[in-house]
Amino acid sequence: MKFFVQEFCSEMQDLTKLPLVGCARARAFTDMGITTIRQVAKIDPFDAAFQRYSCFSAGYLDLIRNYADAIVQNRVIVKAKHPFFESRKKMCFFDSEYSPTGTRTGPYGIFLIGIMDENGKVTQYFLDDPSDEEEMLNQFRDWLVREEPVLVSYSSTSADRPQLMNAFGRFGIPIHELDSAFFDLYYHCINTQRTATQFVFLPVQGSLSSKNVAVRLGYKAPRDLGIIDGLQALITYGDYLESKRERLKLDLLEYNKTDLEMTKYIFDKIDESMKLADGDSTPKNIGPMFGVRGIPARSDDFEDYKCPRCGHFHSSKFMKKRLPIKCLRCRYDFSERDAHP
Repeated sequence: MKFFVQEFCSEMQDLTKLPLVGCARARAFTDMGITTIRQVAKIDPFDAAFQRYSCFSAGYLDLIRNYADAIVQNRVIVKAKHPFFESRKKMCFFDSEYSPTGTRTGPYGIFLIGIMDENGKVTQYFLDDPSDEEEMLNQFRDWLVREEPVLVSYSSTSADRPQLMNAFGRFGIPIHELDSAFFDLYYHCINTQRTATQFVFLPVQGSLSSKNVAVRLGYKAPRDLGIIDGLQALITYGDYLESKRERLKLDLLEYNKTDLEMTKYIFDKIDESMKLADGDSTPKNIGPMFGVRGIPARSDDFEDYKCPRCGHFHSSKFMKKRLPIKCLRCRYDFSERDAHP
C-alpha cells in the first residue's frame, strides 16, 4: 500500500502528463513553486505572475487548470453542452487504415474503411486487391451520399480525412461530400485548445490518444489484439497481400473494429456526462470515470456551493474561510448572487 501511494504521488507531480503542458510550461510552473496537479487546479489564470513567462496565456492557463481540476476531482467536467451532442444528427462512427504515401502515389492508399452505427452494427470495406481501390472508394462514397450521416471519428482532421481526400483525388472521384461529413471528437471536443470551444474536460493524464482516453474512461481493451497501431496495420496488410493468409485479414478487421468501439465508447461517455449535466444540479454527479486510489471519486465537500456563472463546486470549508468569497475558477463574486437573488 505504501509503495502504491508513493507511485501515485509521483504521478501527480509529473506536470508534463497534463494536456497542453509540455516541458517548457512544466519548468515555468516549477519555477513558480507549482509542482503538483492539485496546485495547478487552483491557479488563477489572470495572475500577473504568469505574464513574465512567454509560454503562458490566460486562455491556455484556464484550459490547463480545468484539465487539472477534472483529474483532481476524478470526473468529467462539463462547462456547457456541445452543440453537436444536442443536435442529434444521424451519425456513424468512422475509422480507416491507409498507407500515408500511397494515398497520393499508389499502388494503394486506403485499404480498410470501417463504419459503426449508433447501435454498434459494423460495416467494413476491405481492399483484397489493390487494383480494386477505386471501386471500394466509390462504394463508400455512394453510401455516404445515400445515407448522409455525420462521421464521428478520432483525430480525423489530421489523419483520416486528408488521406481520404488524397485517395479520392488520385482517382478523380468527387469529394465535396467529405467537406462537412466529419465530427472529430479529438479536435472538436476533447482538445480544441480554445476556451470558447472547449466544453468538456476529461480526467485523463498522459497521451490523449483514443486508446488511452477510452481506457481511462473505463473501456476494456482486448488483450489478444494482434495489431497495436496504424503502422503495424500497414505492415500486416503488406504481409497479407503477399501471403493471402486469412488470419492476417481477420486481425486487420478486428483492429479496425476495436478502433470504432473505442471512438463510440468515448462519444457515449461524453454524451452521458452532458446529459447528466443538463439541469440544475447534476454536474457534480458525473464521475467517477475511472478509479484512482487516493482521490475520492466524489466528495460531499464539492456539493454545497455551485458558482452560478461557470458551475464550479466549492467546499463548505472554502466558503466559510474566505471573505470576500470569489469563485476559484472564474472569480465570480458570490456577494453579487446574494444581493440579487
